[in-house]
Amino acid sequence: MPMAVTISELFQNEAAALQLTWVAGHEGGGRQIRDPQLQKPSLALTGYVDYLDPHRLQVITRTETGFLNTLDEAQKAQAIAGIFERDLTAVVLLTDGEVHPALVDAAGRHGVPLLISPLTAAVFFPIATRFLELQLAPTTHIHGVFLDIYGIGTIISGSSSIGKSETALELITRGHRLVADDVVELRRDAPGILGGTSPAPLRRYLEIRGLGILDVEKLFGAAAVLEHKRLQLIIELVPWEQHVQVDRLGLEQSNKSILHEEIPCIALPVSPGRNIAILVEVAVRMQQLRCQGINPAEQLARELEERMFMEGGG
Repeated sequence: MPMAVTISELFQNEAAALQLTWVAGHEGGGRQIRDPQLQKPSLALTGYVDYLDPHRLQVITRTETGFLNTLDEAQKAQAIAGIFERDLTAVVLLTDGEVHPALVDAAGRHGVPLLISPLTAAVFFPIATRFLELQLAPTTHIHGVFLDIYGIGTIISGSSSIGKSETALELITRGHRLVADDVVELRRDAPGILGGTSPAPLRRYLEIRGLGILDVEKLFGAAAVLEHKRLQLIIELVPWEQHVQVDRLGLEQSNKSILHEEIPCIALPVSPGRNIAILVEVAVRMQQLRCQGINPAEQLARELEERMFMEGGG
């Protein structure tokens, strides 16, 4: 089922930012917006209503109001009735003045929410669009601990009891910040960008076996937690087994596909005696170098090839 935002949710969350007043059509609060792009019904007011998208929020700006004011009362009422007959999600009127009675009457008769705002289109559109884009963005949940390590959003994943939370705790004591523990909510904020956060009830908490639930903010201060971070790296903790092949040079770069985005993924073998927190820090540093086009393993391989070529008389 497609994601949707009801008009009631829009009003509850953005009424202050958008300076909204709900004028008519209160019974239509459950109507759903399914497209984050706003639409101005400019052509529709002239009679071309076929291009009105019922899943988009309709915004009558001062330009459309100026056109309506050139019509006589009968024409104005006909133009307004024509758009409301299209079973719209809702209509927002940007105005500093009074609302024309035909708008209120049409909204009431069709049960379409009519809201007004004194903001200009240049201010209203970016705020409303950004809210709808975030709410309607594809989302998913994955298991792991999400941290901000050296400015890189990093999820530490792995099987249960492998030491994810303990590693995260040591990293927090070393100055890194917790975003989410156990359940990470991921959202496609924009093409190529996944944003991660924690479900609200779990925010700032970390579970450690033997210690219970830790309130990271109270233990280490407000700077130890972060509400939202872009995901840039996944480090998967895997048991160290003798028969399992591991990349010892770092020449291989694997990715994990999440919401159709490819996220770099590093498999980090875990065994007694290995300081996993330090290895995670170094893995993040290495990823920073890769982002700058620097790969020590590839550089070493090139140097060895050049030396063999020279020694071979080539």
